[in-house]
Amino acid sequence: MQKSTILLMMVLALAVLIAAVTVDMVNPVLPLIGEDLEASEAQLSWVVSGVALVLAIGVPLYGRMSDFWELRKLFTSAVMILTMGSLICALAPSLPVLVTGRMVQGAGMSAIPVLSVIAISNRFPRESEEALSAS
Repeated sequence: MQKSTILLMMVLALAVLIAAVTVDMVNPVLPLIGEDLEASEAQLSWVVSGVALVLAIGVPLYGRMSDFWELRKLFTSAVMILTMGSLICALAPSLPVLVTGRMVQGAGMSAIPVLSVIAISNRFPRESEEALSAS
């Protein structure tokens, strides 16, 4: 396996791990967030639900966007969006700002799984149709 392929696989694996951890990282501390920001349980649910909503919209959207834009630029932009969302969350003085930051994180995170699958599919293409029909 080529060095560039190994590096690609490492980057994609780490990105998927970071995205997966970022989705659920607030769950254990939701009660503490509620206390600090004086939020009810219903209001706190948006910290988790906002991300899920954006993920549900973003995954198919990024899949379609990859048909039109270069995969590397799209992936890099998504990671930057995730980073901006994380910064917003880290500095959030109130619940609405935290929810907004989490939704921005979701906008970046939603690209990572779908673009990773596309990148791997591009690197390891299926056998050609001619080879399949010859069998």
